[in-house]
Amino acid sequence: MTKNMPIHKLRVFRTADVLSPEVEAFFSAELAEFRELASTRKLRYEWGFAIVCAVDAQEQVLGGAYFEYGPRKQLNNTPPPLADENVAILEHILVLPELRKQGLGGEILNKALNVAQRLSCQHMRCNAQWDDPAEIGLYKKCGFALTDIEDGSFFAVKPLC
Repeated sequence: MTKNMPIHKLRVFRTADVLSPEVEAFFSAELAEFRELASTRKLRYEWGFAIVCAVDAQEQVLGGAYFEYGPRKQLNNTPPPLADENVAILEHILVLPELRKQGLGGEILNKALNVAQRLSCQHMRCNAQWDDPAEIGLYKKCGFALTDIEDGSFFAVKPLC
């Protein structure tokens, strides 16, 4: 931790948890999309979400990771696409600009990997922009393999078992 990094703790939230207004605001787009799909039953399988947030002493969000995991169970008697294999799909990892390059992103991502593993996910996958060397470096540092490139994005994956 560098001297500019505020004292913080990592908090984990899951689908059924009540989120603070700060967490809701930080991940508003992701949460809105997930809730809209879930409420209209456009999902063929039940998925959940998890958020790992770094918060300061006043519970202000410094950064966080949002991922969806599943399928937890099938809906409408439709078998899951990969049998019983659960996957975590990292949608976003965000750190406040003034706190970047101080290790907070790696701390958050490693905690998200740990949470996904405890949720019985076999791997975590995500997309990384090829023109963002910091993002690609973070994924590589945390053990992700860049496996493919499509439309300017790498497909990155990390086994969890």
